[in-house]
Amino acid sequence: MSLPVITEKELKDKRHVEITSRDLVMFYSIGCSFCNSWEEQVEQLVSKYPQINFFKIVVTDVTLPICAPPVVPSLVAFENGYRAWEALGSLQNTGPLEVMINEWLANLINIKNVSGSQFISP
Repeated sequence: MSLPVITEKELKDKRHVEITSRDLVMFYSIGCSFCNSWEEQVEQLVSKYPQINFFKIVVTDVTLPICAPPVVPSLVAFENGYRAWEALGSLQNTGPLEVMINEWLANLINIKNVSGSQFISP
C-alpha cells in the first residue's frame, strides 16, 4: 500500500468546503530511505484514524510546493485546507505522532491561535 498523492491545488480547494476536512500530508522525496520507512509506519495509522485523510506530496527541486516544510520526510496537518501543525523528520515509531493526532482530534489544538509549528520529539 502507498499513501495517495494530493496536489497543493487540491489542498487549497478544501478551503471552500463546508464539511470539516482533516488531512495529514506527508512530504516525500523519491529515493529517500527515511521517507520510505516513515511512509510505511504512517500507513499503519490510516485504518486507526478514519476521520483523517492521509496523503503524500512528492517533492523535487522542481515541484517544491510553497507549503512544504524544509525537511523531508515531514508531515503537515491541514484542517479545511489550512495548515494546522507539522512534524518534521521521521521518528523511531509513531507514538509521539499519535499523541499529536489525538490532541488534534480532541480539538486540544486551537488552529486559529497557532503561530508557528508544534514540535514533537521522540
